[in-house]
Amino acid sequence: MKINIMGADAERRAGLKTLLRRVTRQSVFHEVRNWQEAHAAQKRSRPSMIVIDWAPALHPLDRQSLLRQYLGIPAAIMIDQPAALKSSC
Repeated sequence: MKINIMGADAERRAGLKTLLRRVTRQSVFHEVRNWQEAHAAQKRSRPSMIVIDWAPALHPLDRQSLLRQYLGIPAAIMIDQPAALKSSC
């Protein structure tokens, strides 16, 4: 399984990888810091799953664009404050 992990903070991406390794030990992870890197990573290798560490600075239209481009790929969005994502959907 190939999993793309997107988030601006390297420490949080590492934490997500640790968490995901407990679920699926044989996955390959590709870390990206922003939407542009996420688009480039998806062109190089189609992932089995996308994990997004949501930050208030992220724009919802970028998320929609990325997820529309790869319909059928499951996405998990990790958030600290549920209201932050709800207002942007």
